[in-house]
Amino acid sequence: ESMATCSTIVAEGLAADDPWAGFSLVVERLMEVHALDRGFSRAFTSALPAYLTADRDRTLRLLLELIRRATAAGRLRPDFVLEDVVLALMANEGIRAGSPEARVAASRRFAALMLESFRAKPSPIPLPPAVRLPLSRRV
Repeated sequence: ESMATCSTIVAEGLAADDPWAGFSLVVERLMEVHALDRGFSRAFTSALPAYLTADRDRTLRLLLELIRRATAAGRLRPDFVLEDVVLALMANEGIRAGSPEARVAASRRFAALMLESFRAKPSPIPLPPAVRLPLSRRV
């Protein structure tokens, strides 16, 4: 089910007229879904049964096409690679918050930060609101 969700999200991004808007939508939505489904990034990175591998491969091909389009449009930094999306999803998995709503809110802010770093020509835009997260106290 996770790969079907991924595939649908990436297809929506490819359908956007503006490659950067499509890419941004995909990153934002993947991170939001991942904030609610902790096993989500493993769909990209782990060994899957053969019947799911084809879905993952299709999704990754679609995502590569979206990356190619956004790069060709000059909106995505030229040194960006597919693994950067996977790395962002893995980092997103580390978000700890007290509720699913807070995880989604923190994930949205993290996605905005990641998108700004992925942009070919950064132009500061307002971030989503900050989220209070539990901080461990070290002595």
